[in-house]
Amino acid sequence: PEDVANSSFGQGIWQPGPNGREHVTDGNTSWGSPYQVVTPILQHNLGPHPALMLNLHFSPQRGVMIDNIITCVNEANAGGGSLEACMGGAVTDMINLTSQTEDPGPSALLFEPIFPARDNTTLVGFLASSIAWRESLQDVFNDDVSGVDCVLTTPGNIFTYGVQNGVPYDRGYGDLHDRSYNNLRNNITLTPDGLFSSFSTPYQLELYPNSDFFETYETDNPRNATIGAVCIIVFVSLLFFVYDFCVRKEFDARQDLLEAKRLFVRFVSHEVRTPLNTVCMGLALMQEEMGIAMGAVQRGGLTNTNEKDQPTTNNNRDGSKLEEKDFTGKTVTGEQAFEWMSLSQEVLNNAQASVDVLNDLLNYDKIQMGKLSLELSILSLWDLLESTVGEFKLAAQERKVKLDLDFSQVIQAYETAAADDEEEGTRKHDTSSKLMKVRRVVGDTVRLSQVIRNLVSNGLKFTPEDGNLTVSSRVELANDKPLVEKTFRLTNGRDVVLEREGVVYVDVTDTGVGMNTEQVRTVFDDGTQFNVNALQAGKGSGLGLYIAKGICKQHGGSLECRSQGLGKGTTFTLKMPLYHLPDSSTNTEGTDDHCNTDESHDNHSDEEEWFPLRILCVDDSLPNLKLLTRMLSNRGHQCAGAANGKEAVDLVQANVEAFDTILLDFEMPVMNGPTACEHIRQLGCSAFVVGITGNVLPEDVARFKDAGANAVLPKPFKLAALEQLWTEYGVSGSNQSSKEETQEGPSKP
Repeated sequence: PEDVANSSFGQGIWQPGPNGREHVTDGNTSWGSPYQVVTPILQHNLGPHPALMLNLHFSPQRGVMIDNIITCVNEANAGGGSLEACMGGAVTDMINLTSQTEDPGPSALLFEPIFPARDNTTLVGFLASSIAWRESLQDVFNDDVSGVDCVLTTPGNIFTYGVQNGVPYDRGYGDLHDRSYNNLRNNITLTPDGLFSSFSTPYQLELYPNSDFFETYETDNPRNATIGAVCIIVFVSLLFFVYDFCVRKEFDARQDLLEAKRLFVRFVSHEVRTPLNTVCMGLALMQEEMGIAMGAVQRGGLTNTNEKDQPTTNNNRDGSKLEEKDFTGKTVTGEQAFEWMSLSQEVLNNAQASVDVLNDLLNYDKIQMGKLSLELSILSLWDLLESTVGEFKLAAQERKVKLDLDFSQVIQAYETAAADDEEEGTRKHDTSSKLMKVRRVVGDTVRLSQVIRNLVSNGLKFTPEDGNLTVSSRVELANDKPLVEKTFRLTNGRDVVLEREGVVYVDVTDTGVGMNTEQVRTVFDDGTQFNVNALQAGKGSGLGLYIAKGICKQHGGSLECRSQGLGKGTTFTLKMPLYHLPDSSTNTEGTDDHCNTDESHDNHSDEEEWFPLRILCVDDSLPNLKLLTRMLSNRGHQCAGAANGKEAVDLVQANVEAFDTILLDFEMPVMNGPTACEHIRQLGCSAFVVGITGNVLPEDVARFKDAGANAVLPKPFKLAALEQLWTEYGVSGSNQSSKEETQEGPSKP
């Protein structure tokens, strides 16, 4: 080929020389060969190899064997011998292969003569095979063999190899084995008579152990034999121990598998939640600031959106026209702005869907083993329904599904219970409202929100355009039954005793595809999905309802499903115990009275003066840190930032009373979140510490709390969840922080 065998002189036969490749034009040698022949490599098993056209007759180690074969053939043709003696092949003495990319160490060439098919007397070429002795020893020994010296011997050379963990390695030329083990010599002839030509170089391989060999294979067989004889006597007892050993071995293997699975899930959780945290916070912040700029939302959070708020009429919430604003020279209408917010909400919903699937995978094992931890608080289920269902308003509008939230049955039940109070001069409406406030549910807000969100999300998935999805609530009061008291340990560490007064039902009813009897029976099984590609666009893990039912069960409630058949819609019913909340508990037992209603906000502003919090945000991700501080600053709080735990400790050490709340990431360089929390507590800082992390396995949460954190929130971060914690733990700002100058207190990053 034109692209190989190129030398400085062009293409042609070559041999190594003192100045590189030398052009071979005749058969003369520097070592006195009697034959003036040239033996270039014309074909290589690797194709266009750099060794092509190399004259093998140039060196005495190779050339001698070529001459011996030529002499043998000439003598046979002259009647002085047999060609059979020339056909066995001839092995050279130890040589160094010049055409290899890596030095294989001492090697050899095996030459075999080539004759034409119809003329077995004319020698026309040679078949040369390389033998790398170290490579030949590669698969001779088992992987656990160490401490063996291999001495390769020819009449002209000796080379010693060592063996470590089954792999041979070069020790050097000469016999380097330990002479004290000569009596354990094992000899192998590598070129036995009859297999090779008589003039082939004889090779011997001698194997010797060394001290490493005995250290590896030292044994206590005599003692073990004695122990074995004793074990025969106690064979029946030994069977039990063998069985116990096997069971323990299987258990350990399962534990190792579970540990590997846990580490994998922990890694995936952290690596997925961290980027999604930036996406979700960024979208939420963008929505809020777009809404503020449009005048369609109030500072402090987006208001609920319904059909009449759609900007087809370019109206604000008070009915006035949405003001058209000019950005970068372009006029933006209210309808365009609404479309942008709808698009951002859709992206946010899909990001949240990814988080929900991840949460399903993380919660699956916990539900199976009944070890799902609950952070209990006293909460208003109706407020929780309002806030959770409100998240799906825009999604319902996009899908052209009418989404309704109906409390009429609850109000009617409480008005009936309050009828007797009219005789005392109390207005019926006021009394029924009070009764709604003092009857609460005890549960984990995040988990119950997850259940409601799953039911509403499924309803939207399976309801066609122009369909209806109704979330309604009803109560069943135990008016004539004795009240049962129950003690709860709330997440803030307080104990509260409440009386159970009945049950509350939440019905999520859609007019969607419905279910047959078999589907209703299996809908709560793990991994269940019905016609996933046609109805769900391939989304979902199939674990949501299974996990939702497990969450309800751990709350002492239930989750049921019913349907009249295919095409007739479906109703899921959540049932939860309802408790009476004494008036004194409202302010002392960490209740969840922070309702997202106008009344609660009015009471908050009327009864006490609100002061901003001084917050230290700690996260090694600069985008996360910027978004978090900006979200909190939009609420009027004073924020400082730190890129790792060490910086946070230094800020607290400068002034242990500088912050009301500290938000700590888990995985950070220099110093991680839990370690920083421990140092902060050791400094005497009593600030409200919240871990915000993508590591949400129970041991990770426990690690944070053991370090002194008051609570832990998962990524993606939700400001509403943090504000709920502030309310539950009674965290409030001080008027001192609002009076301090910026340079004296925490500064924005």
